[in-house]
Amino acid sequence: MAITIGNSTNVTASNSLTATLVAPAGISDNDILVTMVGNDSYSTFTPPGAGWTQWASSVAGTSRACALWWKRASSESGDYIWTTAGASYWRATMTVVKGCKASGDPANVGVSNTPYVISDANIQAAALTPTVPVCLLWAGLAWHATDWTITVPTGFTIQGSQANNYWGVHIATKLNQAEGATGEISGTCNGGTTIIKHAFMVALEPVPEVTLTAVQHGAHIDIGWS
Repeated sequence: MAITIGNSTNVTASNSLTATLVAPAGISDNDILVTMVGNDSYSTFTPPGAGWTQWASSVAGTSRACALWWKRASSESGDYIWTTAGASYWRATMTVVKGCKASGDPANVGVSNTPYVISDANIQAAALTPTVPVCLLWAGLAWHATDWTITVPTGFTIQGSQANNYWGVHIATKLNQAEGATGEISGTCNGGTTIIKHAFMVALEPVPEVTLTAVQHGAHIDIGWS
């Protein structure tokens, strides 16, 4: 079964303890909900309830915290309220991913979370080496004084994006990435050079393909799958 991408939702919250992401339309049980949250003051986030797992977190430069979370959907209802320790400024985006493997962590290999601190326009995620064909999900944060929009990495499609007032968070995906080393994957801050930036990347593993075989033995046919 191939991975497909569902809907996304985004939010900005100002001087608030919480950020509420409206539930994307079309969530089904066993979908993977991926959320990128960013905050200007606090680096610890409390998720909306049971079932959420943090893949990775970081502080971009010295002033923007971000974290990438996931949840396997199960009888979902209502919206998703994220909380931190004090009133602050938020950006958050959630994307629904369908067709990931049916149990456990949907990541095929560990999550890319290496800070890229070179002062340039790149928002770079370190390489991964998936062992099967995957969907790559890139999640980035960038701040810039004049143009805080971004260009996602080559071959990726933007899914969720929330950017305003100097900074934003973004999720982009690339379907059908072959197994083996990906190399570093970089988006670009359209305003140019910035040191307040970070990118995560995760290789989402699909439900394994089932191969049906039929072998004839005289008048009989043996059918099997692998």
